[in-house]
Amino acid sequence: MDVGHILASEAWGADGVVHFDPSWGARTEGFLDGFLTHQEDGTVITPANLNRIHGSLERSTLWQVRAHRGLNTPETVVLSGKIGADLTKINICYGALGAGTDPERMTVDGYHSILYAQKYNMPFDVVTNEELAGVPAYKAFAGMLIVSDLAVHLGARPILQPLFAYSPEVMIHEYMEDNYIDFNAGKIFALRNIINAPIWPGAPIGFLTHTEDRVQSATTTALHACLAMALEVDAISIASTDEAYSGGPISVPAKIDTLRAVQDSFRFFGQASIQPTNQADKYAEQITAGIEKVLDDVLATGDFVTAIHKGVLGSREEGAYPGRTGKDTVTTI
Repeated sequence: MDVGHILASEAWGADGVVHFDPSWGARTEGFLDGFLTHQEDGTVITPANLNRIHGSLERSTLWQVRAHRGLNTPETVVLSGKIGADLTKINICYGALGAGTDPERMTVDGYHSILYAQKYNMPFDVVTNEELAGVPAYKAFAGMLIVSDLAVHLGARPILQPLFAYSPEVMIHEYMEDNYIDFNAGKIFALRNIINAPIWPGAPIGFLTHTEDRVQSATTTALHACLAMALEVDAISIASTDEAYSGGPISVPAKIDTLRAVQDSFRFFGQASIQPTNQADKYAEQITAGIEKVLDDVLATGDFVTAIHKGVLGSREEGAYPGRTGKDTVTTI
């Protein structure tokens, strides 16, 4: 099924594809083997599955294998690198705050995952999915920047992946009461004011703006894609019009919905653009100030894992819950 979807995506203009494993994979030590089909919200990572998928790709297609958030993160990076993946995903903070992995275990695994990504010459994105749980963007961005800074010091190549999403923070504070442009633009402005790094909004763009209506879902994805184009980001991740709201099995027609909508929207704008209002700059200043305070608080805490448990990078009141999977599996030698 994955191969069929990849072939359809390539035929309709996608430059790359992302391999998602089931969410339960993050809570499972080690790997299975053999040809195992789609399970719940992803395709099981096995050497046989990844090797078959890799063999089906066009040479020009970028292939990313998600690794970022669980007990098998380093192993996934190694397997992906050996089989030939171009990119992977690693985010210690999201894995610890939103994906159920013990912060200490996730920190150790994340560190070694970054080393393996560097060894196999795989850039990786650091996605701020904890925003979907309710963690404010500035806290999620602080975590993303900590992981990215660590990666640079280890010789790796991180890619910033902020969300273009109608997140709980946005709903509560009504940041998008007037439009979906300014707060998303403010995120990009803030990051560019802090660091010179590739920015790849995801994942997918338009999270929580999609509905069960395929036309509506394709439209919101295309509009967010055009905003990303206007902001001159390096890449975007998009989803099919059914996966975007369901997180489950996807159909080829729904995949083509989105690809065609984005293609025609890009053609519509050409060299024209979208202009954020002055509010975008105000949001950027607000996010930047928040990031600086969080980083100061992490330094004052003196320990990264302790800072996670104390809620510095996302509290329980904000929807972040430090995970317990893998607890007490780290041994100091």
